[in-house]
Amino acid sequence: IFFEKRLFNHIWGEKMDMVSIVVPIYNVENYLTRCLDSILAQDYINYEVLMVNDGSTDNSGRLAQKYTSDSRFKLINQKNAGLSVARNTGIEHANGKYIYFLDSDDWISFNLLSEAIKNIKEKDVDMVFFDFFLANDRNGDFEERWFQGSQGLKTSRETMKALFSNQIGSFAWSFICKSSLYKDKHIRFPVGRSYEDLGTTYKLIASSDQIYISDSFLY
Repeated sequence: IFFEKRLFNHIWGEKMDMVSIVVPIYNVENYLTRCLDSILAQDYINYEVLMVNDGSTDNSGRLAQKYTSDSRFKLINQKNAGLSVARNTGIEHANGKYIYFLDSDDWISFNLLSEAIKNIKEKDVDMVFFDFFLANDRNGDFEERWFQGSQGLKTSRETMKALFSNQIGSFAWSFICKSSLYKDKHIRFPVGRSYEDLGTTYKLIASSDQIYISDSFLY
């Protein structure tokens, strides 16, 4: 595995921009391994994983610590302050050209990063949205969701219309974007607010020139 990664970096390293994956963690010991393993399974390997342990009182922190044997995984421990603060901590520590938020009780397709970054580069856009499945833990069924006919290359204004007409969602995990949108515009998640991504996604869209809405189910 080490040889394959070293060879891959030698051939593609200068062409592969880093993605910062922020994983807020709070008392998710039953789901965390599945989540982090889905990152390890990615066919795009130039990423860093910022695991922000927001004061977990279960075994989550110890489970996350095991993944730091891979140098791409970094564990940040903080006192419990809520999801917004955990996400904002991830933004402050992110070094990648792109940033992605993955909820620690969910998981992603093996090609989420590669397909999203390919679309960003080929379409020359600032953000890429993608479809997702809803999974039923009790019976294992999957239900396809979400972007009813809104796929394609969009302007910021067109994407905002799709957002406010519920054709796409505000979910922080449903898109990848350039990290400069967060950092240069100083966009942060509102502390103490429920559904905190409602307070950020529209700002990211407004700060973007072009956006691509994919019809691939990657989450």
